[in-house]
Amino acid sequence: MRSLLKMLKRMLANSPIQALLIGTLAVGIGSCSTSKPQPMQIFQTIRASERLNPNVHEISRPVYIDVFFLNEIDAFEDAKVEQLIDNPTAALGNSMIKKSRYFVKPGSEHDIRVSVPEGSRFLAVFANFRHADSAADKTFVPLPQQNGTKHNLTIQLQGFQLSTRFE
Repeated sequence: MRSLLKMLKRMLANSPIQALLIGTLAVGIGSCSTSKPQPMQIFQTIRASERLNPNVHEISRPVYIDVFFLNEIDAFEDAKVEQLIDNPTAALGNSMIKKSRYFVKPGSEHDIRVSVPEGSRFLAVFANFRHADSAADKTFVPLPQQNGTKHNLTIQLQGFQLSTRFE
């Protein structure tokens, strides 16, 4: 750094414009090193089968799903279906970083690009099926720890079953 300053002083005495250009370039290069890394991008495909959330007459019904970005998973695993329906913020507490809700119709497919919020370690999904079964209604996957990269995630709904996987 000292040698750069000495060089700039000499150039300033001999050629002020050249010194100004080099100084500007040095500041620009220095500021590049402090930029934040790009957030991870997830391309979510939400895919529902024709037979989804059937009623007592076996007629398929739409369902809401909530997608959570969490910094820890324990509260989600411990939460009861009713808690996730009534007050997910209270059920998940400080572990919840972001929540998105989607309305999914039978036989539909949705492609959604999402930036992963900083501090997220897990992506959790809850489906509000008509037939409540906490084992089938919620799932989660650990997030890859690679910022600036793109990942494909499939959320699959079939009958009363929910699954997620990175591809």
